[in-house]
Amino acid sequence: AVLDGVTMGGGCGVSLHGAYRVATENTKLAMPECAIGLFPDVGGSWVLPRLSHNVGWYLGLTGVPINGAEALAVGAATHFVRSEDCARIDETIEHASSESLGDDHARRAMVGRAIDSLAVSPAEAGMEVKLDLEGIARCFGPGRSVEDTLKLLDVEDAAWAVSAAKRIRRGSPLSLRLTQAMLEAGARAASLQDCLTMEYRMVCRVVKEPDFKEGVRALLVDKDNKPTWMHASLADIPLADVERFFAPMERTESELFASVDDATPSKL
Repeated sequence: AVLDGVTMGGGCGVSLHGAYRVATENTKLAMPECAIGLFPDVGGSWVLPRLSHNVGWYLGLTGVPINGAEALAVGAATHFVRSEDCARIDETIEHASSESLGDDHARRAMVGRAIDSLAVSPAEAGMEVKLDLEGIARCFGPGRSVEDTLKLLDVEDAAWAVSAAKRIRRGSPLSLRLTQAMLEAGARAASLQDCLTMEYRMVCRVVKEPDFKEGVRALLVDKDNKPTWMHASLADIPLADVERFFAPMERTESELFASVDDATPSKL
């Protein structure tokens, strides 16, 4: 996958699971779903917890975009290539698809060699990592509640922390709760299939909630950027309200996959 531009939400879903994930100087990667009353789905529960320095929690809770150098540094990207060279990757993929190379492994290796030959350091393209990775690791991650993260951000003496806290507080409290629980579960998951099962259960319920409709209205339809969330604060959301989103579907045939295990946070 070539991340040569805005890569957000569903764009992350069709790119971050690839064997080769190529960032460029144009990359702008984000998971802003909490701002519309949703959560980082499309396999986000598998990818985000596996990024270094707990950056997955930072991305999921704040929606802050990161650049190509940062995507490479935390593991969201596997390579950095100048945007002007991306067409050569497309040519190699087209060539590999038409060649009788024997199997998919050989085709993948051919594409990998081509990307390796074009890869440069972000610095060569004038890009740098601006994220405070150590600070993010201190404030975000597993074993912390959203409230814990906000407290840590509030005492962090840095502009990025002030901005991150503001973004979190603007998000849907329900979405924030669900995202933290989902990332905790995803970190323990045995497979992407387990994560997709969990996310499907969640999304089937979240889209029926007032927050999703209100978030879409405020940010995408009316664009007043003033959503009125169902809960006034995180404290208003009881644990049982979170757990019900992760429960198995009422009917087995309604599950995403034909045969699944119980993918609740406590079981993953």
